[in-house]
Amino acid sequence: MSPSSTALSETEEVLFARLFMQAQDTASPAPILGDSYAQQYINQANCNFHRNFFITDPRHVKAFICRNKLHDQWLQHFLDIHAVAKTPVTVLQLGCALDSRNMRVNRGSSVRWVDVDTPEVVSFRRQLIPAAPGDYTLMSADMTETSWLDAIPADRPTYIIAEEFWMWQKPHNGKKLIRAMVNHFPRGQFATDMVGSVIKELHWLMPILKGSKLKFEWAINDGREFESLDRRLKLVQEVRWYEVIGTALRGGETPEIFGRWTTLASRIPGFKNCAQVVLLDYGVLPTSRRTMDSSTTESSGLSETSVTGVSFKGSGSSVGGFTGAAFSSDGRYSPMPTRSSKR
Repeated sequence: MSPSSTALSETEEVLFARLFMQAQDTASPAPILGDSYAQQYINQANCNFHRNFFITDPRHVKAFICRNKLHDQWLQHFLDIHAVAKTPVTVLQLGCALDSRNMRVNRGSSVRWVDVDTPEVVSFRRQLIPAAPGDYTLMSADMTETSWLDAIPADRPTYIIAEEFWMWQKPHNGKKLIRAMVNHFPRGQFATDMVGSVIKELHWLMPILKGSKLKFEWAINDGREFESLDRRLKLVQEVRWYEVIGTALRGGETPEIFGRWTTLASRIPGFKNCAQVVLLDYGVLPTSRRTMDSSTTESSGLSETSVTGVSFKGSGSSVGGFTGAAFSSDGRYSPMPTRSSKR
């Protein structure tokens, strides 16, 4: 039975919420992400687009898309520097849902890509999306367990990406999985995002979740909380939710997370930590690419500007050593950013 021939469950419809925003971005005069697949997949589904989690507020859409773009850029940087070094890599994407990241980024034949999600989501994805070309695996797994990692070879540097994932996991399950991944793979990077305590406690005020049974399970206020899970995890960069889009905490383009209650909520200590995007190193990266090792005083080689071009230098845990945005002409991170003089 095809997704277009039957009504979808709430879980299945939530999967299309990402695509709905990506399609709006693609249809805009100046797309940020420019995902050409989202609208194709939406056209195949029988969705109730009047649900609250199908967002049309341009501020919310921009914030979501900029986070997508930042994750793509960080990943592309990792792929590029290993391509230059002629080192094969693995990409593991947790909670892949219906995302087409494996088609958006430029991945060569030396990239092993593994998308993982729950059996329900994987089954639905297979109905809707053709298998990606190249060395690609779509795997179903129980995210409360870790034994499924044994099916993934641990012979390469591995980039782990978990977008919009940990907030739905019980803390003890999430911590167990993170430790298991760092133990399983020898080295690489770990990119993720999280919601803070303010959002977790006030989720019932969020218009996007109104009328939904969904709730957040795990709040993380500081990227250094990941470092505490394993000494091999080293924070490279942390970008707060409003910095991703290059706006002030209470700027005109800042999304009203809690609707009409946002101004009041903004007075709560910790409001600025409602959500963050973080990048961490783990294990030992090749010594020939010291710019990727955040444990040194050198730079991570990553840009200190948001995807909209606005600087967030000095925020979170962004480190110095390079000047200017490290983007190539097509908007991706350059594999060889120009080194500035020591400060």
